[in-house]
Amino acid sequence: MLTEALVRASLAEIPYPGLTRDIVSLGLVRSVAVRNDRVHVSLTLASPREDVPERLRAAVRDRLAQAGAVRSEVQILSPEGRLPTRADPWADRGHLPGVRHVIARTEDTPKFTEVPGGWTRVAVGAPAEGWLSYAEAA
Repeated sequence: MLTEALVRASLAEIPYPGLTRDIVSLGLVRSVAVRNDRVHVSLTLASPREDVPERLRAAVRDRLAQAGAVRSEVQILSPEGRLPTRADPWADRGHLPGVRHVIARTEDTPKFTEVPGGWTRVAVGAPAEGWLSYAEAA
């Protein structure tokens, strides 16, 4: 007969996709409920990879079936209090305190258009208007 401890031990054998650590040691298993060899597992997961939730759900179901679960349900939850991700993590920055020089790829130079400061602008790659070329700055 399955117990919560047996289920958790079984879950500890499932590695997180792309890592060598298991989902239990990573703290992803939020709760486990066992009743008459039927198992409900809740995982807390925040991954930018869209394939990870389904891969973990399938791995948990397979592992629980091997352990003797008649039926299993896997719920994927997002962590509470997690801030939504932004495409540009520096978008809310208005200045660069203490910075004397900025060296950026030419395609990234437009990101600095609105950033105030008397710092030296150096572009790596093709010439960028208002920026020194890397060769000139060296």
